[in-house]
Amino acid sequence: MSYLESKNSYLKSKKLNEWLETGGVKGLSVLQLEDFSNTGYGVKMLQLFNSHNVILTVPKSLLWMADVAFSNLVIGTVICTIEPPLSDDDILAVFLLYIKSCEMLKQQIRDDYLQLLNNLITKHPDLFPLERFTQDDII
Repeated sequence: MSYLESKNSYLKSKKLNEWLETGGVKGLSVLQLEDFSNTGYGVKMLQLFNSHNVILTVPKSLLWMADVAFSNLVIGTVICTIEPPLSDDDILAVFLLYIKSCEMLKQQIRDDYLQLLNNLITKHPDLFPLERFTQDDII
């Protein structure tokens, strides 16, 4: 892993931890998000626990369950029409793929705007005043 990838990974895990703490998750101080070379991201325990210890407490409001997918106006409508009905695991898998595809689309729009900005907007400010051709205006 390069330095840049390592730094990016660290920033993502820091942002995730901040979000979890703000959401009320308890027990993060004894866990660490780790990028394992053979399996990908996972959680590493920083101390030993016995079977009676509570390791992590996550408020229900942070959990994604099938009903969250159903409440989404776009993908929820699609999921409801599938026959035979999907299992909860399949619903969550479809929902996560949908969320990821939306993020990828937003990133592609950002990338396209930056290319447009570099190749056209900044070269012709008389035709494309920067204050009128922001990323938000183009989307």
